[in-house]
Amino acid sequence: MPLKKLRIDRNKRDNGTIVPYFQTGVKLRIASALTPEFKAERSRLLGPFRDRIESGTIDDAEIVKILAPAYARYILLGWEGDDEAYTYEGALEALRDPDLEDLYQFVRNVADSLGIYRREEEEQAAKN
Repeated sequence: MPLKKLRIDRNKRDNGTIVPYFQTGVKLRIASALTPEFKAERSRLLGPFRDRIESGTIDDAEIVKILAPAYARYILLGWEGDDEAYTYEGALEALRDPDLEDLYQFVRNVADSLGIYRREEEEQAAKN
């Protein structure tokens, strides 16, 4: 059945999967934006801003500042190959750093991409 190929590996979804961060030598462990904890925290954080979001009067930089704690706690779960060891505080600082805007966008894009969290056995079967 074709729908079986779309099954998500819940371990990867919740605990992240390792993704190379461009060609920097850094690898990031990124969980899915579909984790229940992240979805609940995102809703909680954005709730007070719902009117501004719907009216389009909130800018992207402000959204990043609002959501960075949720991404640091539930989405960007680790890294390898950086000079500094991973910590929540370090992840939060990096995600909020305007000079690392591409890091936030990269993490967000990977977290929103369901294909990376598919079950491996389904991927192997598809290759054969």
